[in-house]
This record gives sequence, structure tokens and C-alpha cells, in this order.
Amino acid sequence: MLQIYEDTALRKKERFDTLQRIANKVRQMPVRYADSFIKQLGNLGSRRTLLELIKEFCKRRARA
Repeated sequence: MLQIYEDTALRKKERFDTLQRIANKVRQMPVRYADSFIKQLGNLGSRRTLLELIKEFCKRRARA
């Protein structure tokens, strides 16, 4: 039982760490990109995934 709990806790920590790294990257974006990213993040639904949104913004930054 303890092993299952530890595995679950570690997975949740990894997900939290990933979200923290994404948040740090968003804070480092120019304001116009960050505002747009945050707005689109709030509108995520079944038509788009977080990964698709991140890929789109990575392409935009590469072009800028």
C-alpha cells in the first residue's frame, strides 16, 4: 500500500514540477505572447490540447 501511495505522490509531484516549469516559461515570454497564451489556455477544451498550444507558441517564438 505504501508503494502505491509513493508512486502516486511521485507522479503528482512530477506533474506539478512540469506545470511549474511551464509557468516559469510563460513568465519569461514577452507580455503580448504571455497574455495571448494565458487567454488561450483558459479556453482550452476538447478541440485543443495543452501540448498543441505549447507547440504553437514555440513555433511563434522561433519565427519572432
